[in-house]
Amino acid sequence: MRYVFVYGTLRPGEMYHHLIGRYVRDVKPAFIRGKLYQLPEGYPALVLAKDLPGGMDSVDVRGELLGVDEQDKVLAILDELEDYYGPNDPRNLYERKSVTVLTRSGIPKECYIYVFVPGKLQWLEQNAMPIPRGDWVTWRRNR
Repeated sequence: MRYVFVYGTLRPGEMYHHLIGRYVRDVKPAFIRGKLYQLPEGYPALVLAKDLPGGMDSVDVRGELLGVDEQDKVLAILDELEDYYGPNDPRNLYERKSVTVLTRSGIPKECYIYVFVPGKLQWLEQNAMPIPRGDWVTWRRNR
């Protein structure tokens, strides 16, 4: 089984989870360090802590680690949804990365994640709303 970390509209119960739900075999709460934003279009964008300039705060960004079957099918669905055309393609809205996240019990897991193109951080800072506690679902429900 392979893993994908989701932190927004792909989380169980959210608007796009149904696109990959039939392939999900395991769901574990997990987190990764970074900075989370609400885009004007209504969905989140994540910048990993390692891609933030020095002095910029990061938090534990919460989401779910999804264990999936048929990873190639899942990644094709997610690539289309996330406007990912390939590594470093200038058309990308998000980049697909292989990272390590931590489960709630502290176990590291390798997985794929879609993060906002790191070179567009200035645009995010000017046009998107930071989500201070790193949990998009909770933040959205409390608004």
